[in-house]
Amino acid sequence: MKAKRVFGIWKAIAFLTSVIFFSLSFASCCPEDEPVLIKAYISISKPENVTTNTATLIAWVKPNTDPTTVSFRYKEVIDNDWKSLLVGESYNGSSQIKVTYDINNLTVGTSYNLQAIATNAAGSDTSSVIIFATLEYSKATVNVITVRDLKINSAIIDFVAIPNQENTTITLEYQAENSDWQSKVMGLSFSGTDSVKLSCPLPNLLTNTKYKTRIKVNNKAGEVISDTVSFQTYELADYDGNLYRTVTIGSQTWLKENFRGTHYANGDPISNVTDTTTWKALTSGAYCYYNNDPKNGKIFGGLYNWYVGVDPRGLIIGWHTPTYEDFQQLRAFLYEGNDLSSAGRKMVDFTGNYWKFPQSNANNSSGFSALPNGSLGEGTYTHIYGFGSLGRGANFWGTDVFGNYADGASISSNYIFDNGNYGSKNDGFGIRLIKN
Repeated sequence: MKAKRVFGIWKAIAFLTSVIFFSLSFASCCPEDEPVLIKAYISISKPENVTTNTATLIAWVKPNTDPTTVSFRYKEVIDNDWKSLLVGESYNGSSQIKVTYDINNLTVGTSYNLQAIATNAAGSDTSSVIIFATLEYSKATVNVITVRDLKINSAIIDFVAIPNQENTTITLEYQAENSDWQSKVMGLSFSGTDSVKLSCPLPNLLTNTKYKTRIKVNNKAGEVISDTVSFQTYELADYDGNLYRTVTIGSQTWLKENFRGTHYANGDPISNVTDTTTWKALTSGAYCYYNNDPKNGKIFGGLYNWYVGVDPRGLIIGWHTPTYEDFQQLRAFLYEGNDLSSAGRKMVDFTGNYWKFPQSNANNSSGFSALPNGSLGEGTYTHIYGFGSLGRGANFWGTDVFGNYADGASISSNYIFDNGNYGSKNDGFGIRLIKN
């Protein structure tokens, strides 16, 4: 029994010795400093700086094992073929690194699938797929259209455009009433996103004619047409250069504005008298503005005594101050039935809100465009000599004389057009000329 026990002990010792020898041999062939390989980790973000055909692609990579390469792949959403882009450098370390790649030659207004891939010695990691879209081309815009320096047969059109694309063309179009559009192309092509201020002169227009104008801008995004702006040229000027439009009512042609000149047709000056006491005693031609304010003259025309209207030098060649019969013919043409206010309603212009009473179906359908210019004279009820009825009455001189009084016409707040509105020759009324 003792001999068997001793043999067993030696057998165990021999087994342990072989185990230790094997372990030492394994350790000597597998050094402890050899690294363990780990795949990189990569994620993707929405591209930045996206334009019509370019974008900056963005990914975030954690290399984990050196070195690590990064690539992007992309394709149109409706396409099956991926295109790959390899970022030119490799990445190292265990920290997260932002990776960017500028791509061009994309298609305008197109949706793309985008993915990023990181590759190192341990293998590859692929991000999720995101979708981004390139921008559409931006159409040009036209912001402002104004008409200035309007004359008898010319005007200047001002406008502001933003091209937004290269090679944007700009064309001004204009159209006389009941005529075809005419075009005037700006001589250059325009680019950029800054506002471009342009002016376009329009010479050789028809006199006293209504026009429409608009601007067309064209680039690779398409055509844009501005709102339409209307204007009307003038027909004639007085000696001072004041411009006037005309209107034909029945067989008569009238100025659409009251006369506002300061000279007779031959260039002789009309006396400007601002003192009412002096004015009241005059027996020769004179003018003033309501309340002696030139701003009123620009709106309502001047106030003149009767002597100006009948002066043989005239005010505009080919035109005269209306006679009693001229006013009678105008009234008869516009008058309807027994409605005493029917003519006046067709003659008053509420544009600018200068009349100080309700519009009450007034429509200026005749185009006479009467404004409430007031008068200078003795008040009906106060008997005080001075300015009155601005905003409440339109008053015009005629040429005829009845006894000690001169003929005139008026439109009052009840819209009655009164022909035979007699006044003192040295009162101050407006003058509305009629063509000879």
